[in-house]
Parts: sequence; structure tokens; C-alpha cells
Amino acid sequence: MKQALTITLSALVLSFSTLAHAAVVEDARLNIENQTIEIDVTYSGGCEKHDFEVKIRNCTRATPMTCIAEVIDHTSVDKCRQIVQETIEVPAFDFLGQVKQVNMADMVIVGDKDSAVRLPLR
Repeated sequence: MKQALTITLSALVLSFSTLAHAAVVEDARLNIENQTIEIDVTYSGGCEKHDFEVKIRNCTRATPMTCIAEVIDHTSVDKCRQIVQETIEVPAFDFLGQVKQVNMADMVIVGDKDSAVRLPLR
């Protein structure tokens, strides 16, 4: 019984620490003027600068093509717990250069806690 309780508590601590720096995707838009994709995220923190990365995970072959991109928060330690809202900007050309037939594509940008937004690119 004592061993099972220890495993359960360890799992809870692991879950909490993982969610402590979860980046929830709230909205996204293509900024033609700045040639960027702007992604609004919310996360817990506030003491450290968070280092975000956006990676394309896969694209469908169907028409219109849809690509899945993931927002990744590489911040390992931020002991603060305030809710921070931030807009991350990704250079559109560099980001979309990985996608063939961009004029036909939609992007689904996913974050933690099952958050996702669809960004039409056509």
C-alpha cells in the first residue's frame, strides 16, 4: 500500500511540473505586413523568459492541405505561477517554406492542454 501511494504522489508531482510551463494556444493570425505568423499563448510563470519553438509535425496530402504545427515551451524552470499572456512571432517565410503548395494549406497550431487553433493560409 505504501509503495502504491508513493507512485501515485510521484505521478501527481510529475503532472503538476509538466503543466506548470504548459503553453496554451489561444489564437493565431498571419501578419502580411510583418510577414510573420503571430500566435497568442497563455502559460504559468513570470520570473523567467520563456523560450518557444514552433515545429511542423505533419501535413496531409488531401486538398486543401492541412499542416499540424506544435508550440513547444523549452523553459525548464520558472518558479512563478502568474498567468502570462504573450504573442510569439514566427517568420512566415521560414516557417511556411517547409510546406509545399502554401496557397492551398491551412495550419492547425496546437499547444498544451488540448488547445488548438486553425489558421487559414489561402
